[in-house]
Amino acid sequence: MAKGIAVIINLLSKPIGWIAGKRVEQYAVNALYGVTYNYTWANILRLNKQFNCETGNGTDYKFLEHNNAWGMMVPSWSEYQQGSIGTEGQAIYRNISEATWDRFHWDSRNGISGREENYLQAVQAFGYNSSEVYPQLIEGYENGSSQTILVLVGIPAVIVGGLFLFKNLR
Repeated sequence: MAKGIAVIINLLSKPIGWIAGKRVEQYAVNALYGVTYNYTWANILRLNKQFNCETGNGTDYKFLEHNNAWGMMVPSWSEYQQGSIGTEGQAIYRNISEATWDRFHWDSRNGISGREENYLQAVQAFGYNSSEVYPQLIEGYENGSSQTILVLVGIPAVIVGGLFLFKNLR
């Protein structure tokens, strides 16, 4: 089931990346997984902020070249990581959908539902960046709300447009 979800989310988000760039594609992936796993809208936007913090607003080479949007170390339980980045020990992924599935799976493995009012504190309680200022740091980043809403509205248009083109090309 999980692999199927990752494939579907990758197929839905990839055209957005082609059109709007990899950072907005990550917002789409966060939103699609968040909706799939019943995260609150506020926590989906916190994930966007966390992504921006971890990747320097989507500019870090670990994200751009290795699809690691979360600074995830190589998890022993991952079905998706493809190795590690040099001696740093951070995971390499085929695409951002698989990397983000690992991030959502990490939440699930630690009993985090995504519906917590203090989501960042819940994440920290399980060892994800133990700095006392991490929640305040995250809150200072852009949440990508307008891009995320546009992406969610645009996905049905991408599907319908793709079906229309497919139908008319036959």
